[in-house]
Amino acid sequence: MSMRWFLLLLVMMTGVAAADDEAVFDRVSLQAEASREVENDRMRAVLAVQEEGSDPARLAERINQTMRWALERLENFEGVTGETGGYRTQPVYQKGTLTHWRAVQSLQLESDNFTALSSLVGQLQERIQVQSMGFEVSEETRRAAENELIDDALNAFKIRAERVRKNLGAGGWRIVQLNINTRGNGPGPVYRMEAMAERAAAPPAVKGGESTVSVTISGTVQLLPGGDRD
Repeated sequence: MSMRWFLLLLVMMTGVAAADDEAVFDRVSLQAEASREVENDRMRAVLAVQEEGSDPARLAERINQTMRWALERLENFEGVTGETGGYRTQPVYQKGTLTHWRAVQSLQLESDNFTALSSLVGQLQERIQVQSMGFEVSEETRRAAENELIDDALNAFKIRAERVRKNLGAGGWRIVQLNINTRGNGPGPVYRMEAMAERAAAPPAVKGGESTVSVTISGTVQLLPGGDRD
């Protein structure tokens, strides 16, 4: 390789190294969050039919009859959706000896009409056990809240970036990388089967409560020259 080409290659490599140094110079990682309490507007209830006996086939027949009865009641409540769960049969032993069989099938109900779903649950408790009831924010409501919170979180991120720039005496800043994460704190209050049993067949009194919806902005900004630094 001639000296001329060697010097040219050396200059190019030096320029690339300088560009790399400039790209990572004065970078700062920041994070900002915005959150709010959102009213739970969706209610879920899980009920279960359980039978015990010596004949598994007979157990299946009895559970099917009860589940058909429950689904017929469901048809009378507009706006309430239902889905049956898997059917399970298991042996029951005492002192190592098979004594009988236990069969279970679940029914999950869901609605944004708390009154209708509570009334239906009250009727179904005549023959079906309530395992749990819970509340959550619907997907539509959550997305609307998150869209508004994204603006708030981005503004908070910019305020922090500007505060860092001013404190360090930089001339400006630019975003190098930005991540937007959304999350909630899970479903609202859950009432378990024991609490439901105490209320017999009366419609349970319910209150949906609230859930926290939040948006977190994390990213990296690069401080730009031009300000007054010590």
